[in-house]
Amino acid sequence: VIWAIRENRKTLIPSLHLIISLTSVLRKVCGRSTMLNLRFVYATFVIAFGSSFQFGYQTGVINAPIKLMEDFIRNVTLSRNKLPSKEFVSAMSSLIVAGFPIGGVFGALIGSPMSNKMGRKLSLFILNVPMAAGSLLMMCSVLANTFEMIIVGRVLVGLACGMLNVVLKKSK
Repeated sequence: VIWAIRENRKTLIPSLHLIISLTSVLRKVCGRSTMLNLRFVYATFVIAFGSSFQFGYQTGVINAPIKLMEDFIRNVTLSRNKLPSKEFVSAMSSLIVAGFPIGGVFGALIGSPMSNKMGRKLSLFILNVPMAAGSLLMMCSVLANTFEMIIVGRVLVGLACGMLNVVLKKSK
């Protein structure tokens, strides 16, 4: 995950510069009286990264570093004084990949009742909690030297993304 963030940083930073430059161009064209300012762009950026962007990112981010994940699983298992078999490493890496859609299925089932009960706005705010918790679990898995945290983190993020997709579709 950290490797993927480092690799994608090269594409994320130019995107942020593009947003800022577009904002300055629109300010010059439209004048100062428009509602489009840097605070608005920042809020839009945060909302996009906290909602549907995560779905696409989490879907594709796991594919590139899967060999690194398998090495990590192998090293963690060896540090626990167990000899990992190829089948075990393959099963655990498959479980890491499958954790996201498993969580997404249950999230999609929970999203509509949650949105009906609490409203879309509050639901969007609340759904950032499992998203952040899952991201923190995946990020701290290397420090804790455990791959199980990645699995739980992927399920939590999948749960949040499944609910977010339902809540966002209802708001259109």
